[in-house]
Amino acid sequence: MVKKLEGISPYIIVAEEDTGYAEKIRQVFDDARKPWEIKIVDSLDQAYALLKPRLPDLIISEWRQPDGHGIRPDDAARFVDRCPLLILSELEDIDDVCRLSFPSMDFIIKSPEYFDALPVFADKSIRNELYRHSLPPDAGLSASTETTLQILETIGRMSGEPESELVNYTLESIVRLTHSKFGFLHVFDRKLNGMKLHAWSGEIPGASPGGNRPDAIPGMSFLWNECILSNRPVVSNHYTNNSNNGEDSNGNPNIVRFMSLPASIADRFITILGVADKNTPYTETDIQRTALFADIFHFKLKDKRRRKYLRRTDRALKILSEFNHSLITANNEKDFLVSICKNIVEYGGYRMVWVGYADHGEDKLIIPVASYGDDDGYLENADITWKESERGRGPTGLSIRTGKPAICHFLKDDPNLAPWREEAMKRGFVSSISVPMMNKTVPIGSINIYASEPDAFNDEEVGLLVNLASDLVFGIQAIKSKIEQKSAEKEKKKLETFLRQAQKMEAIGTLAGGVAHDFNNILSVIMGYGEMIKDDLENSGVQTLDIDNILNACFRARELVNQILAFSRQAEQELQPVYMNHIIKEALKLLRPSIPSTIEFRKKIDASCGPVMADPTQIHQIVMNLCTNAYQAMKDAGGILEISLAQISIDKEEEIIGMDFLTGNFVKLTVSDTGLGMTRQVLDRIFDPYFTTKGRGEGTGLGLSVVHGIIKSLGGFIHVYSEEGNGSAFQVYLPMMEHESIPEEIQEAVIPTGRERILIVDDEKNLVELLGRMLSRLGYTVTVMDDSVKAMNEFQSRPGDFDLLITDMAMPKLNGMELSRRILELRPDIPIILCTGYSEIVNEEKASEIGVSQFIMKPIVKKILAKAVRAALD
Repeated sequence: MVKKLEGISPYIIVAEEDTGYAEKIRQVFDDARKPWEIKIVDSLDQAYALLKPRLPDLIISEWRQPDGHGIRPDDAARFVDRCPLLILSELEDIDDVCRLSFPSMDFIIKSPEYFDALPVFADKSIRNELYRHSLPPDAGLSASTETTLQILETIGRMSGEPESELVNYTLESIVRLTHSKFGFLHVFDRKLNGMKLHAWSGEIPGASPGGNRPDAIPGMSFLWNECILSNRPVVSNHYTNNSNNGEDSNGNPNIVRFMSLPASIADRFITILGVADKNTPYTETDIQRTALFADIFHFKLKDKRRRKYLRRTDRALKILSEFNHSLITANNEKDFLVSICKNIVEYGGYRMVWVGYADHGEDKLIIPVASYGDDDGYLENADITWKESERGRGPTGLSIRTGKPAICHFLKDDPNLAPWREEAMKRGFVSSISVPMMNKTVPIGSINIYASEPDAFNDEEVGLLVNLASDLVFGIQAIKSKIEQKSAEKEKKKLETFLRQAQKMEAIGTLAGGVAHDFNNILSVIMGYGEMIKDDLENSGVQTLDIDNILNACFRARELVNQILAFSRQAEQELQPVYMNHIIKEALKLLRPSIPSTIEFRKKIDASCGPVMADPTQIHQIVMNLCTNAYQAMKDAGGILEISLAQISIDKEEEIIGMDFLTGNFVKLTVSDTGLGMTRQVLDRIFDPYFTTKGRGEGTGLGLSVVHGIIKSLGGFIHVYSEEGNGSAFQVYLPMMEHESIPEEIQEAVIPTGRERILIVDDEKNLVELLGRMLSRLGYTVTVMDDSVKAMNEFQSRPGDFDLLITDMAMPKLNGMELSRRILELRPDIPIILCTGYSEIVNEEKASEIGVSQFIMKPIVKKILAKAVRAALD
């Protein structure tokens, strides 16, 4: 140093409007225990006025503020020619401050870390100014000094460049200005108590031609230790590392002159900046210049790292924000994981990210489940495991095995990356980290990140990724829970739909049963009187064609009622073994003439299908209805109507939409068309009674409801596939009989007669009178009553006068079951015939349980009634 500061009391003016902040500045200087004179003013004008009586050694002021206070570029211009400036600025103002190129100006960040070091920066600014003015008068602004200032200005402007460029430029500048052969930057880690060569410039000993750096420069550890321990510059102009003064045993050149100084001191790391092997001895000027570079380098390095930290914080917030968005919007686990990988790559600036799940089998494989970035097939052949083996020692296997993050700082040098190094380097991967995903203490996988720069993951970044991995585990569990919840809600809605459909069918079935009861009573009267008229006409030889037409109409009406009851599952069916292939052929013969040639019939009938237990008429009705619907779906444009029959076996429980779980052997009837198809809304209502998409007069909407009822009553189920514009397919499944059993049919040619005494009870007056006349003609003595209570009293008054009771079921006050029960209590031996047009509370089995002999469904025809009477009496 040309001029020493010892013995001098620097005079410093602080221009600060905020008196509280100004006093903090004074306190900082007082705490430094240096005899500096501090003068505080509240404006730059006052500071400028104080320049005349006594020139200060330094002026400290804030950078310009939004309210107009603080120093501006034009203010700086009028001060720097008189005395040096030290500007206090916010981090976001650094770029503006750096644009000023005054050599007498320095700046620091207004933060607690730098604020406490304010006396150190003030001392540096004063020393730099003394050094600048100590140059010989005839030298003026020498070439080296001008170069130094230009370099410092360039370093001051290096805000956006990578940290490595700042380090390299600083080292190259120091080497050039000190006329050295090489420069170096070492980092001492207090925690690890170790030194590592971070960067170098020039022909450094031990560096290979290819650029690989050594971890240390041979023979120089003593000088570094002295620099660290003393915290001051160390110069040796006569240093040799061995007695040969030529080359050491490893062929490294000897160091002759050496200079190093601490560039920064932090809690954990000490940065050492130095040069070596100048042709002439290192001087105080070299120390001053290097120290100047060290100060500005340290400041810029801290500034870059602070900016980098802020960027990483902002990046972390974006990743976390997108994490929450991905969690909300993802529909499945795979989409969620891919979204997370994408966010980390795009917001984190990484090369590639992938998530792998840990298989807990014997091989302990790691299975990639999601990735994003420059994969290019890298994971396809990665073959990574988490067991202790060659392919399990990489960061991914190690992190899952230990439950801790595993970092590869420099992929090229890490021996554990050998199995994947070549493929990774092809894709530009330089460093990586693997963070385990843990479910409490159990590893479920890892998140793996690859960067295109070495040492890409500092402590803050690792902490962020550990938290992210924990959040990822939570997210996976939340996604699974959300999917399960959606599935449960879907199932709930489906069950609610089935329940509504069942309730609707039940309500309509009850209504249909009520209608059937009254209608069957009416039909019984018409048919009964028709039969008697026909008998009278036949006896007199009169033509009976008109009566036959009336009776045929009644039989058709009876079949309609049976269809309604089949829909409501209340009809008594005449079940027998039926081979469906025969019925299908008959139905198609009837259909073919009425269907235009634009519709092609295709049949795939397996004639070997076993029989089903059914009513042949109902099977015929199913086939005709489904084929008619298929034809109507294609009647305008034509198409293909295909009907197939096959025998299938369901050996495990399978759920058919809207049906129960069924297993066993089935005969499957399929009727499909290539017509218009159905929308979801239509498909949901096709089995609703009276729902139809046909035009007026083309259909009642009852057909598919009846089909549905028939199939259910036979123990089968139906399923429909349809897509709008692509046709429909109706699949009917009916249980196949295990063994064929054909009941014998006994035909009686003559209607039986008798002379017994019969009591007939029915609240329908016309019907009870009809039955009385019908049985009287067959020779019986008949008593008819239309009031069940009166009938009970009549029987109670003379129970021995009757051989048979015929009673209706649905009657007011006393129904048929109750009447039968009371009469049997009086006379347990009397036979009873119970008749009904419809009842949801009685059937043949229940009637038999209380002692009823015969059970007849209305409408009642003479032959059936006569047979039932004889069967009960005999």
